[in-house]
Amino acid sequence: MANVQTVAEVLATMQAKEGASGKMIPNRFNKRNFTALMTAMANDPEFTTKVAKTRKGELESLEDIMVSKDFRKFCRTVAEKCGVDKTESARVLTNEITFSQSDLSGLYEFFATAVYEYMAAGNHFEFLPKEDFTGSIALKDVPETTKVSESFYPKDKERVSLGMYETTKKAHKELTAKSGCPKFLKHRRKV
Repeated sequence: MANVQTVAEVLATMQAKEGASGKMIPNRFNKRNFTALMTAMANDPEFTTKVAKTRKGELESLEDIMVSKDFRKFCRTVAEKCGVDKTESARVLTNEITFSQSDLSGLYEFFATAVYEYMAAGNHFEFLPKEDFTGSIALKDVPETTKVSESFYPKDKERVSLGMYETTKKAHKELTAKSGCPKFLKHRRKV
């Protein structure tokens, strides 16, 4: 069996660093790290994530969702549709079967494209609510714009002009994010 890392071990290798001001500096996207995380999650059928269940804006409970187990159930279904019998396909549900990063290559592209196409159709993609987080993302259409501005020589302290430039941005899509304090963490009282 190959060296299988836990989710915690993989996350420890990609933690953001703290800047001089004390704020965390987010890392740039790294497909290899993301695939390593998905691989660790897929290899741990007991991995869970806590999801906030709310009712009328109040936190009702935190439930453990077994995302890895559900992923393995999906893999089992695919194996059975390919002709693997049910007793043999049941091995996928245990940690007897491990996935390598190359086994999951293409999964990032699949998920990223699914989220983009969903948003391009005019929908908000909502993340699973957490104990301290709610959020969604969407796409918006931005029309073509033209702007005229003066550019300056970047290394000269006396601001030597390089001339006037016209910048045109063609029509495009931009990501919008909606996230704030979850309703169940907001408390209002008259003072």
